[in-house]
Amino acid sequence: MIREMIHQDIIFPEREVKNQEEFFHFVSRDLYEKGYVHPSFEKAITTREKKYPTGLQLDNITIAIPHTDCEHIIQAFLCVNRIITPASSPITFMQMGTDDVKVFPEYVLVLGITQPKEQVTLLSEIMELFSQETFLQKLRCATTTSDIYSAFIEGGGK
Repeated sequence: MIREMIHQDIIFPEREVKNQEEFFHFVSRDLYEKGYVHPSFEKAITTREKKYPTGLQLDNITIAIPHTDCEHIIQAFLCVNRIITPASSPITFMQMGTDDVKVFPEYVLVLGITQPKEQVTLLSEIMELFSQETFLQKLRCATTTSDIYSAFIEGGGK
């Protein structure tokens, strides 16, 4: 499923933002301009993130996987963002399942799901991928859009 949803035009190897609000603004604008989402997407994803946090502190990396309801999506996608912030003020997400545990993601993977039944499968694939050390090494060495795309397409070398 990841292979069908990842597109090079929405991979951002250096997404420099000051906070979560700014992140959602810029990513929503980019996705809208490229025809992936409806204008309602920014408000919807921001609201959903407040209600259902998506930050994940995994064994070897911290990520966030924000998404929203399918009526805000035009075309299915996986938008990959490597977050660049000063160490003194990293972008903050709340840990999934909590409302008080902050995490500071290295990557934010914005999901655009058009079929709700696909959400569990996609999240499962992402979790599997991010648990593989080979994939994480490829991802951390990736410096360009093409490198990041290849890391996701090749996965953990399976």
